[in-house]
Amino acid sequence: MSFTKGQTYDGAFIVKELKAEKNSKPFYALHRGDQVLAFAVNRWQNPDAPREILVGCGEGREACADSFIKHQPTVPVFIMERKTDDLWHCAGYFKLDHASDDAAEKNQRVKPFDVPAIFKILFLTEVPIQP
Repeated sequence: MSFTKGQTYDGAFIVKELKAEKNSKPFYALHRGDQVLAFAVNRWQNPDAPREILVGCGEGREACADSFIKHQPTVPVFIMERKTDDLWHCAGYFKLDHASDDAAEKNQRVKPFDVPAIFKILFLTEVPIQP
């Protein structure tokens, strides 16, 4: 299934349509095995999404980020704007432009309560045609 940029979707519907692993950490990277199928991020931890995805540490986050960097798939990116939202906004389809683990870049984006530590920053480019 293709998701439509600008439309909103229920999280369970997204997981089902992608055939992603249910309730599987890390939650930011919807995946099947080590294959990243989509990103689902929130605005308060990823203020510059979908152009930048901040990858935290632990709970399999590093492995999903490394897999995405290695395989470089084109994936939809979903954003939850507010903590009170129930639906995810489709920002479009994106691919990796580059990734950074530069300490200075990461330190500029750390916010103690929302983003305590960053493993890598994924810089994405929108793909105009959906796969």
